[in-house]
Amino acid sequence: MKAGRIIIRAAAVLTSAAAALSAAVLKPIDAEISEENTPARFSHAVTAAAFSADTKDSSSAEGETDAGDNSTENITGEEELFTEESSSVLPRLPDESSSSEGESLSEAAHEENMSLADSGGNTETSHQTDNTDKEEISKQTESAPETIGGTPSASESGSDVPSTSARENTENSAVQPDQPTADDSSDSEEEQTVITDDGESSGEPGKDTYPEGGINKVNAADKVYFSTDITDGKHYDQPELKFTITHNCPELKIGQIEVKLDGMKQPFGDRVTLAEGKNEIYISVSYTDKDGKVITACREYTVWLDKAESEKTPPVFVTDLCDTSTGNAEFAFKAYFDGGTDDAEGLSLVVKLGGRTLEGAGGCYVCTLSRGENIITVTGGYDFDGRHTEINESYVITLEADSEAPFLEYINVPESTRSRIFTLDLIARDSGGGRLYKGNICVRLNGAEIKSSWSETTYTTYALKLAPGDNTLDIRVTDSDGLFSDYSYVIGCTAGADGEVIGSAALTVDCGVLGLGSICDSADIDIIQGQSAAEAVTKALEAMGFTVGYRGEFEGGFYLYGLYKENIAAGAEIPADLRGCLENDPTVRISDRTDPDRLCEYDFTSGSGWMVTVNGHFTTYGFSDIHLQDGNSLVLKFTLAGGRDIGDKGSGALYDVQY
Repeated sequence: MKAGRIIIRAAAVLTSAAAALSAAVLKPIDAEISEENTPARFSHAVTAAAFSADTKDSSSAEGETDAGDNSTENITGEEELFTEESSSVLPRLPDESSSSEGESLSEAAHEENMSLADSGGNTETSHQTDNTDKEEISKQTESAPETIGGTPSASESGSDVPSTSARENTENSAVQPDQPTADDSSDSEEEQTVITDDGESSGEPGKDTYPEGGINKVNAADKVYFSTDITDGKHYDQPELKFTITHNCPELKIGQIEVKLDGMKQPFGDRVTLAEGKNEIYISVSYTDKDGKVITACREYTVWLDKAESEKTPPVFVTDLCDTSTGNAEFAFKAYFDGGTDDAEGLSLVVKLGGRTLEGAGGCYVCTLSRGENIITVTGGYDFDGRHTEINESYVITLEADSEAPFLEYINVPESTRSRIFTLDLIARDSGGGRLYKGNICVRLNGAEIKSSWSETTYTTYALKLAPGDNTLDIRVTDSDGLFSDYSYVIGCTAGADGEVIGSAALTVDCGVLGLGSICDSADIDIIQGQSAAEAVTKALEAMGFTVGYRGEFEGGFYLYGLYKENIAAGAEIPADLRGCLENDPTVRISDRTDPDRLCEYDFTSGSGWMVTVNGHFTTYGFSDIHLQDGNSLVLKFTLAGGRDIGDKGSGALYDVQY
């Protein structure tokens, strides 16, 4: 609402008789101005008075002549009565008791008001006759001092009595304007006054404020014709604003109700649809009193629509991945978060094929599959509404490639490792299942070819020296016909400094071939960066009370030939079924060489000694070339037949009995 601003629009229809009054000579008015009678600024309502045809005609013959044949005149005017910064003090009419010419002055004031109305002024008063009319007009004139016809007040001119020039200006201001056209000459007794009810802008109801040099006005009764439940300046969070209009004058007949929003007329009189930000609401209601006069009251409000916060929803993980088979090596899929991403924190999604991170565009990914099973993993998560959600999905995509192409049957590629050296084991075969060896296998690490320096039994093995960060491993397997298959992996290396503990491995010492089972409790050994398995296992055995017999160095050529400990072999005996296998093997001779405090090579048989498995597999290389990874499981196993009795396929035909 624009507080402190009142706009009055009036359409006055004057009769010929009222027009005649405008020719009356205005009598000078004594001014008496002081701070005490300065009008207070406030908001008010204005009532309307209609001048009817039976109004007392005190005009001169010249006034009738000027009126011509037109019996009525429609004069409209629009005036901004005041702003927050403006106020004025105007002369006050003297009381009848203060002058011997009081009655004459009162009549002159009445004629003067009628003259101003005829000249475009908005005179609003209830017309009465005889002395009652004179007294009422005199009182109203006192309570609403105003410059008459634009004449400066006595206080402004510095004189108590207006000058002759001032009287002449006053008389000139009473001259009638141009005559209305024939179209406007219809007789009407109805007057319409537009009123702005701005009651909230004032703390002093019941007073009137007139601007300096403003329109002559005689106030009747202040009224607030209607009120609403709209709060000026309020912030709303919903666009639809419904309101109620309360009419405060039951004696008036309610007419038209008009509602505008930002200057646009609204279809309903009890609601508006707000736009985001500032909204100007204008409401007007027209009333008709018992005499047929129309009064229109108006109110303005400024309200705000705040941006509505949408309901927060968590993100949804979307993918078309599933366990499936395909004959196309080029594989496309989608993986992304949908909705709620603006409300989530720490949003992340990582997609990998094997150990290689895939880069997607808009949640779409394309990758090249290897023959056989391909593992696609999706990991990530987000924080929403105080809770953390993890995404950890894995999908198996099987490539059913050309049945004639060679393939990898086994490979032990890790996704990541903390060791700078990784021992790679693989098995390659042709389409018929035949073993392919290192001559048919090309291994490249970060673009550089890696050669295998060990014999091939169970696996073809490579030592990979990794760089910090991601390392790309590419493998091509080619058969005798020139057909090939390509494989690619990424190994992340987070190597620590030399001497740093980078993990642990489990160690077990087994002697089942002598009926002793495990000869000590399993132990966890620390994996030290830069330390070979030879050194780690030796120190762990010594910590368990064993004396380790070995040849070579930890860094190369290490061979563990025996363990020594009191009563380590006490009660040792070859099981009968294994003895039968040994007796039937021409490469092995049973020996009487035994000692209860040791277990060494050549004890009990000519083929005895210690072998090691890593994660259940025998290696084709020695302890010096084993570089343990966190979580590895090592078993130190005693054999009586070079490994054929404990499952080492690289040692030849296995016995029917395995320990």
